[in-house]
Amino acid sequence: IMCRYQNYQQIKRIAEKYYQDYNMCTLVALVATTGCSYGKAFNVFRKLGRQNRKGTYKHQQAMALSKFGYKLTEVPKYAKTLTKVEELVPKKGTYWIYSRSHVTCVNDGKVFDAPLKGSRRRVKSIYRVETA
Repeated sequence: IMCRYQNYQQIKRIAEKYYQDYNMCTLVALVATTGCSYGKAFNVFRKLGRQNRKGTYKHQQAMALSKFGYKLTEVPKYAKTLTKVEELVPKKGTYWIYSRSHVTCVNDGKVFDAPLKGSRRRVKSIYRVETA
């Protein structure tokens, strides 16, 4: 999967500038996973009931991914904090790492999130994104 954006900062800039959107970690994850535009992700989640500047629920995330032909499969947790995830995540494949009210997307070893260096955020669960 090729993401049209190079990094988290680019996606964040588009979200804030054109959509006045914040708290959009799931949208960033969807964009990084599917390669769709931010506008497409924004509209998919809006149709699923997400309010602007608000988070999403796991069932909404699963439905959004299924619209692009993907599903989430839980994998054993291999890191306790987000800093460790960056070191230990496999270099192939796409993963969604859940911490409290936050999702971090890692696509082929590349982290699509605010810089994780030194993040003490506890990892709750890890899912691999697979074709449905």
